[in-house]
Amino acid sequence: MTKGSATNGGSARRYAGLSIAAAVTTIGLKLGAYYLTGSVGLFSDAAESVVNLVAAVAVLWALTFAIRPPDEEHAFGHSKAEYFSSGLESALIIIAAVWIGITAWGRLMEPQPLQNVGLGLSITLGAAA
Repeated sequence: MTKGSATNGGSARRYAGLSIAAAVTTIGLKLGAYYLTGSVGLFSDAAESVVNLVAAVAVLWALTFAIRPPDEEHAFGHSKAEYFSSGLESALIIIAAVWIGITAWGRLMEPQPLQNVGLGLSITLGAAA
């Protein structure tokens, strides 16, 4: 590992922890806006935020594991653990895309009027802040 590597520890884990806290707050707001409005676009936005949350947790785990020193079974250390979090995030993006696509198709086939658009927009703008 190089001195500038993200696997060197504390600050990377701290940033991952802050990302998790921000993602939980954002998900709550976006899901609230989705339930108020019924907007598939807001559902899509909330699903993307869930992917970000799970990815941040996976990165936190991977970084915690990756900073372990080499041992008998891992002569070059554990830095490759970071790749597993990237693979997980890729899989989650695909799952979310399929879920969003199915939801959008269903709404396209059976349209429903949006409700509480002003309130939903306000909540979404708050989540973006």
